[in-house]
Amino acid sequence: CGITAALSICGLPTTNFTFLGFLPRKKGKRRKILGELSQRSETLIFYESPFRILALLEELLGIFGERRIAICRELTKKFEETVSGALSDLLRSHREKKPKGEFVILVEGKNV
Repeated sequence: CGITAALSICGLPTTNFTFLGFLPRKKGKRRKILGELSQRSETLIFYESPFRILALLEELLGIFGERRIAICRELTKKFEETVSGALSDLLRSHREKKPKGEFVILVEGKNV
């Protein structure tokens, strides 16, 4: 349900996408997977907790470079929120507030 809702409101290409769920907690494994995914052209979808959202956004920027992303929070719930834009801008804005809730992160695929 969260994936479908996120795809319908994200503003990113939705013809092709890959859902990856939660990435591994261990930094080395997570970075390896992100490195492999960085060359993919489809929209990538991740779940993330409020405790690791900033770390994931920082790693995405470091490995993927600047991309358009959408961050969806608390989908289908009372405090639902979706923001989209440049990865660096959303990282900056999320550093300024305490993350709460469940997150769905959508990342634009690499332009080929």
